[in-house]
Amino acid sequence: MYYVLKKILFIVIFPFFTKAQIVQVVDSITNKPVENAVFYCNDKNSISDKNGFLNTAKFDSQDVIIITHVAYNDKKILKKNITKLIKLSAKTNFLKEINFNEKTNIYTSFEGAQTIIPIDYINSTSPSISEILKAQSSVSIQESQPGGGSPNFRGLEANRLLITIDGVSLNNTIYRSGHTQSSSSINPFFLKTINLVTGPSSVVYGDGAMGNALIFNTTGPVKENISRHHFNQNYESSSNTNILNYKANYHFKNLYFFTGFSIKKAGDLSMGNNRMHGYEQWGKEINITEKNEQLKTNYWRTDFIHKTMVPLENKKSLLFNTQFSTSSIIHRFDKLNDVSESINKYSQWFYGPQKRFLQSVSFFNNGNYIFHDKLTVLLAFQKLTESRHVQKTSSNAITNRIEDLMIFDANLNLTKTFDLLEINYGLGGKQQLVESTAYNQSSTNYYYASTRYPNGGSVAKDLFLYSQISFFVNKRTKMFLGSRYNYNVLEANFKPNESFSFPFNKILNKNNSLINSILVNYTLSKNLSFNSCFYTGFRNPNVDDVGKIFSKGNGYVVVPNVTLSPERSKNIEFGLNAKIAKFIKFNIQLFATNISDAISREEASLNNDTLFFYDGDSLRIQMNKNIESAYIRGFNINFITEFSKNLILNSSANYLIGYDKDKNPLAHIPPLITNLNLKYLGEKNIYEFYVLHNARKKFEDYDEAGVDNIEEATSEGNPSWFTINTIYTRKIDDSLSFSLGVKNILDTHYKLFGSGLSSSGRNFTVSLHTYF
Repeated sequence: MYYVLKKILFIVIFPFFTKAQIVQVVDSITNKPVENAVFYCNDKNSISDKNGFLNTAKFDSQDVIIITHVAYNDKKILKKNITKLIKLSAKTNFLKEINFNEKTNIYTSFEGAQTIIPIDYINSTSPSISEILKAQSSVSIQESQPGGGSPNFRGLEANRLLITIDGVSLNNTIYRSGHTQSSSSINPFFLKTINLVTGPSSVVYGDGAMGNALIFNTTGPVKENISRHHFNQNYESSSNTNILNYKANYHFKNLYFFTGFSIKKAGDLSMGNNRMHGYEQWGKEINITEKNEQLKTNYWRTDFIHKTMVPLENKKSLLFNTQFSTSSIIHRFDKLNDVSESINKYSQWFYGPQKRFLQSVSFFNNGNYIFHDKLTVLLAFQKLTESRHVQKTSSNAITNRIEDLMIFDANLNLTKTFDLLEINYGLGGKQQLVESTAYNQSSTNYYYASTRYPNGGSVAKDLFLYSQISFFVNKRTKMFLGSRYNYNVLEANFKPNESFSFPFNKILNKNNSLINSILVNYTLSKNLSFNSCFYTGFRNPNVDDVGKIFSKGNGYVVVPNVTLSPERSKNIEFGLNAKIAKFIKFNIQLFATNISDAISREEASLNNDTLFFYDGDSLRIQMNKNIESAYIRGFNINFITEFSKNLILNSSANYLIGYDKDKNPLAHIPPLITNLNLKYLGEKNIYEFYVLHNARKKFEDYDEAGVDNIEEATSEGNPSWFTINTIYTRKIDDSLSFSLGVKNILDTHYKLFGSGLSSSGRNFTVSLHTYF
């Protein structure tokens, strides 16, 4: 009671003691603070801070204030009518802007990025990162098992596509070249933004950023003395999936917290029944499907996040970030459907519980110092566990292979701003420790099995430093320059084993890389701008490249290669941003990537022998080798048509080609992707209708090494497909909203390019959001 009276008394007497007029800008659906909202009238302006607050005292009572933000519809309001809470409605999920990494204050995207924001709208009906990227961007997804999804951005996937979360790289030294599922350990409910980065991102991030990167930033503590809670529940009919999410901002004295947890339980996934492609049996696998239900695609996942912000004196602060993710076993559907002489080849093939633990601490120091205005120190530790468990139908034993990985990161980043010049520079290091174990297990005994990676352990170390500078050449032209040096050492050790031996017992790989970038942005008018850039990138051979011993069961076995060198890229990009007749915006990006010394899986010999005995089979030897060159060309087009502030049409197209030096098709090159999204944004209602389309991928356009899983396609390749989808969101009041959706309304049967799993059929979705 005392607290309530004190708050009422403060509200009553406050206006009499100050001329300051503080308002807060929030999202109309989520009530989250909106940062960088601009209030302006003539030559007067004010900008909201990270908590959405700003001071309107400089405006006169009769001023008509225009409120604008790149992610929200503009709003006009008379100064004397302004209330303490201003609500803005989002206008689109795609934005063109220069983005900055929230935690490290470093450039991440320049002019060639897409930003998916605000993430809450997408969470209402998309329960996984894969579905968000597939529905809201030009990223394509490969799926070989449930609960996963390997993103492909502009033909770069797996260990060629950098993925970071909160400034910490998820790419590690056992990232494979095929398809990786690590992004599935990121819970979309915890996210603030997803940045799809192009341009000279390799200067900042280095190893793994061959040309593009996916940057995930999670929500963090809010420095305000109130508590906010968000509860969400989702249901999906096609897999009988239930998802429970919770997150909260709260405080204790001068400590500010953010906590979230999520539980997801999915049943078996049903594929579509409408086979417009004409292949009546495609996807209906022996003993692993019943009608349209794909068996053993059920799984569960649990995620947890906690952040603590500790404000210090003189604009300093500490941020502690803890994340943990784990899952049930996840069956490898594209292996369980393998058949030999009309009998399933495997009785069991599954990934063990996939565990990811991240602990980081960041120190921030903002102030006008000689060498910096902003300083960030990031220390991070990750512990990852992944395992593969395989039992052939003809065997009474299951082979278990377990990989344990510990990663240590240390980064220092500084930014100094002058009148027309900004300098960003930093240095850091990374160490990765890999332990690979394996054993066979029968009903009565445990015995030896070969490991996937060197059984004596592996260590990878990186040291790097970089610098960037941005400045205005003139009032229309801005230039970005950057450079980065990286030193890498990889050591892998082989102990004698019972199965095989190599002509070496140790691999020592040392590499130096120096990369550079230049970007020029030219603004012809407020409605027309151009950008062009040239940048280089690199990827050091990792343990998966140089030391892996494994077979996909396709008659080949991959063995180590001690002579690998880094693959390097040269990238060039041209872009156009335009606005026509005040309501049509479009962006065109043309890009080309040339990869030299590209690492590719090729046939090889070992000790003059082309066959290798592995897991009971005599298999043809393959190695990862540096081929002379490869290239990727493509374009991306995005149109936004704003018929009104409430009705928006968004359409996009993404097209790629990729070949090696001998004109053989490259792996990871998806077909033409087009999306169409029509959205009506009302004050309390949101209606969304969207179409997803993939063109045909011809049989002859698949890679020869089998990375793209040609055996999972038809005899003519992967047929074209499209889905029609709709979503309705209703805001009941400031504390409650719900969404209803139907995905794949036509119940179309299709597979994503490179996937072994048929995608969901008609899917009814329900989502409830509660705020308190």
